[in-house]
Amino acid sequence: MLILAVKKRLKFIRSKKKSKERKVEVKSLPHHIHLGEFDRITYVYNKDLVGNYTKVVNVSYEILIGQKWQLVSRYDSEHGNLHCHMTVSVKNKSEIALPTSRVIKKGKPKDWLTWAIKDIEARFFEYRKGFLKRSGIKDLY
Repeated sequence: MLILAVKKRLKFIRSKKKSKERKVEVKSLPHHIHLGEFDRITYVYNKDLVGNYTKVVNVSYEILIGQKWQLVSRYDSEHGNLHCHMTVSVKNKSEIALPTSRVIKKGKPKDWLTWAIKDIEARFFEYRKGFLKRSGIKDLY
C-alpha cells in the first residue's frame, strides 16, 4: 500500500514539473513586403522549436511620408486571438482597436498571419486614404 502511494506521488510530481516547463519561442526578424514605392507591410511572428507558428507578433501597414515610415494599421495576437489597431493620424499616434467582427476568428497563428497579410494587400488603399484624411493630408503622391 505504501509503495503504491509513493508511486502515485512521484507521478503527480513529474506531471507538475512537465506542466511548469516553459515553451521556448523564437521571434522572427522583421520581414517586409513592398506594395509600392511608398507602401509596405512589415510582419513578425513567433515559432516554437519544432517550427510551428505560435503567435502573430505584428503585421503592420506603413506609408512613407517624407523620410519616415508611418504606422497606419496593425494586427497582432497578443491576447490569444487576432485583432486590429488603427493609428489615429500622423500627429496623434494613439491607436484605436477595431471591432473583431471583421477579423478572422478560426484557425491557428499561421492562418492569422496569412489572413492579415492578404487583408492589408487587398485594402491598403482604403487604409491609406482614411489615415491621410484623419491626418489632414490631401495630396501625398
